[in-house]
Amino acid sequence: MKVSRLFLFSLGFLGLTAGTGRADILRSIPEAVHLHVAPERKWAASLGLTPAKATFANFDNADLGRWLTLAIGPEFVNLNGAHSAAFAGRLIPDRCEVAHSPVAVTLQSWDDKQEFYGQQTRMLNYCVNLRVTDASGIFPAEQHPACTITPVNEKEVIANGGLCYFRINPASSFTVSYEINPECTDAFQLNQLGFKAQDIFAYNGFYISGDATGRSNSLKPLGSGVLRFSVEPEKDSVPLSADMGEGSPRWPVLAYPEIHMGEPEILVKGSDARLITKLFFKNDCPPDNDTSCRFSLPIGIQYSLKTARSDNRFDTVDQWYAGGISPAAWEGFFPSQRDATNFEFKSGQRYRLEADVTWLSLYHRLFKEGFKNYLIQLGQWNIDPDAPLLPIPPVARIPSLDSLKTNSSFPSVKPLLPAQSNDLQLEFNQLRSLLTGIDWPPYYESMCGSEGCAKALSGNAKLTVGLDFTVDRIEEGRAVIKDFKVWRDSGFAQDYSINPDSLMKADCR
Repeated sequence: MKVSRLFLFSLGFLGLTAGTGRADILRSIPEAVHLHVAPERKWAASLGLTPAKATFANFDNADLGRWLTLAIGPEFVNLNGAHSAAFAGRLIPDRCEVAHSPVAVTLQSWDDKQEFYGQQTRMLNYCVNLRVTDASGIFPAEQHPACTITPVNEKEVIANGGLCYFRINPASSFTVSYEINPECTDAFQLNQLGFKAQDIFAYNGFYISGDATGRSNSLKPLGSGVLRFSVEPEKDSVPLSADMGEGSPRWPVLAYPEIHMGEPEILVKGSDARLITKLFFKNDCPPDNDTSCRFSLPIGIQYSLKTARSDNRFDTVDQWYAGGISPAAWEGFFPSQRDATNFEFKSGQRYRLEADVTWLSLYHRLFKEGFKNYLIQLGQWNIDPDAPLLPIPPVARIPSLDSLKTNSSFPSVKPLLPAQSNDLQLEFNQLRSLLTGIDWPPYYESMCGSEGCAKALSGNAKLTVGLDFTVDRIEEGRAVIKDFKVWRDSGFAQDYSINPDSLMKADCR
């Protein structure tokens, strides 16, 4: 089935949540659902403080006869850091590659990415049961090309698939509960099905659709959330975090981050500036064991901006944190931005942009807590676990780049952290997954690369990448930079210092 209207959505698409302010429909949508399976320890559970279920009732008369639509698809993040989900399991090729890398970077082929995504889709559809009830009587669509329906009784079914439809009746009151297929809790059965231990982040969306074809021109978004399904590795396959007993997930504790400094962009308006950074990140694995990189990896970065002195040393003029989540097996450019008020990039001045990821987990936590506190201080973060998550205002109020052409100055934004970070360039659903209490390992025991592994809490785990450059001139609101030097200083990855003609970036056709 070709799903044209629902085939591909950006998870940062504001319309998915901006249209959820309908006061007439009563609903409760979980911010995050985390289903964890530990086959070797023989337990499976829904993690988190809130129930793994959604409810919908009190529909408008105009919605009667239409379809409650459940859409679930693994999250895909392309080389430019944009998020999407394909509910039928097929991705639209992004046709991007890395240009001007300082060292050889081996990227997955598009066919390999598609196969990996297809495996995630099949595993998610097989292992995650949606128990759907309608108190007035359940009426699923007669044909579900992307959904399997198993009747339980006249008011309840089990649904599995990317797109599932249920007719809305005058007295409809839906409950959608998330459960784990018991067959996916057995290690032998998982092996027979060809499913490997892994970590899947998925988009979990709800709509009212005009028809059940997947091609409806009439869609009403009801809300969305994050669904995470993880199957724990066997303890002998890769080092895992401590076993804290049933109900506490274990994660790989070896990280293999391949990181390089990408081409930045500097926008200038009067005495204000915006620095857009793009750090290349690859969630890598050793060639003989791909277990660790089948799991998501929290990214924490401490950025520094420095100016050169006459003695060729550098003075720090600004410092901030950025963060996010690398999905399983992801490779691409991680975007972030920094707004600086009353800071001038001067022609002829030498600068250093530095990204330190030595304390990967710690920097991620600092960013995460700082961003959460920032949203709470604004009064825009919805803490109610029974209501949809709607942090639209603080994100939507950040102007588009077109606003730089106006006479208005950059917005005055409260700092996320004491260092005045203003990192608001993350994808929308990525913000959710950062802030909804999904469990991460407390720290990584070791950081690994081409030079071996280093203990994460030792000085040997250092990994810093940087770019030295000179501002040539300010032209049409942008700083034109020249005389590049890109470098990396690490205790476990290959060091380098190179003077390239061009900087690392995504080349898309």
